[in-house]
Amino acid sequence: MVETSSESSPLLGDDDKSADSSAATATADDNSIDFGKFVVALQVVLFVLYAVFVRYDDGAAGMDPETSAANMIGRYSQFQDVHVMIFIGFGMLMLFLKKYAYSAISYTMLVAIVVIQWHILVDGFFDCAFTGEWELIRVSLTNLILADFASAVVLITFGACLGKVTKPSQLIVISLLEIVFFAINEEVGKKLHVSDLGGSMVVHVFGAYFGLGVTYVLTTPEAHSHSDNAAEYNSDVLAMIGSVFLWMFWPSFNSALASEFDQERTVINTVLALTASGLAAFAFSYLLRGEKKFDMVDLQNASIAGGVAIGTTSNMMLGPVGAQVIGFLAGLLSVTGYVHVQPFLERKLGLYDTCGVHNLHGMPGVLAGISSIIFAGVATAENYNSEENFLSVFPFNEDPGTQACIQAAFLVLTLVVSICTGIITGMISKKICGAEQPRVYNDDQFFELP
Repeated sequence: MVETSSESSPLLGDDDKSADSSAATATADDNSIDFGKFVVALQVVLFVLYAVFVRYDDGAAGMDPETSAANMIGRYSQFQDVHVMIFIGFGMLMLFLKKYAYSAISYTMLVAIVVIQWHILVDGFFDCAFTGEWELIRVSLTNLILADFASAVVLITFGACLGKVTKPSQLIVISLLEIVFFAINEEVGKKLHVSDLGGSMVVHVFGAYFGLGVTYVLTTPEAHSHSDNAAEYNSDVLAMIGSVFLWMFWPSFNSALASEFDQERTVINTVLALTASGLAAFAFSYLLRGEKKFDMVDLQNASIAGGVAIGTTSNMMLGPVGAQVIGFLAGLLSVTGYVHVQPFLERKLGLYDTCGVHNLHGMPGVLAGISSIIFAGVATAENYNSEENFLSVFPFNEDPGTQACIQAAFLVLTLVVSICTGIITGMISKKICGAEQPRVYNDDQFFELP
């Protein structure tokens, strides 16, 4: 997140007044899309698609109660943890903008509830397309966890666009398109036999760089250096609470789909990485800011960067110190991003990233990919203590050199695909929904305010 001020809300300057006056002439439906009708039509389409293509799996249908009971005991608590991360953690983390709190928390919910329904369909379709086995989509608790992961992808993108892409209909259009591209990239990863349990590459890298592509296309001139792109005391406190929620529940995010061989190890590695990144956030915020004070944007984000950076290798045999080192490097990388990299990208490329997703999800996600290249390249059944333990992490039993090359190839592929499709999605949504963004960083265009 970039916070231009931590002061209470100042009066708009002359430039901001003229920009907002111009933007305010655009109505909520200046793009001829009626949000209410659009959402009702979308839900009706989803009704039809679910009626035709979606059924319960055998456990949910009561045909295999033992499996259903095992899933509920083993995975429901983790599903709920991830659910909390999506709807509360992500939503509250984005409450730092002093005049955009209604939009940040409400649009988080709007986007997630659309994506959960849409991803079940899209993931099922592309799974059939890539396997060549066409059948009905069977919904289980696992599908809901995967849909929450997909919601995280889109919410990361939302963070890059926060306050700048203000039309809710446009956010839905972006979400629908992103899930299609995300699902294709994920299926390619499956075909390549990538190991990415915590989704650092498939979720965090994709969501971050897709978001940078979208925001590059859709950021309007009035959003540059706008006085409302700032926090105040209470908004920063709420955002920090959101960060604490994410910090607490991140082990469940990384371990939700782990097996009995690697689930405990995944939790341990994630917790150790998070503790190290949290400590790094405090240390380097104090050291790199040059004022010998903590900056809340560093603490809110760099403290959880370890959860991102450890995701891909969270189930690998890193050793406890390996997890700590990855987390600490992620914290350092994230703070450096906020202090040096993000201002550079704004000055040189005109790339405005409201929440700093590049610093929290992008660069730590790349670090995760690089770490996986190293640790996959030295992995053998011997240092995993058993064949079963090794296969829980690398189920296709590729030789270490091949697996390292697979990890590297997928990281590069994800970067290229996410950036290109993000730019394309931005252009498509701009064509459909219009170029104007009424009242950037402000709730009053679409919400009744007290």
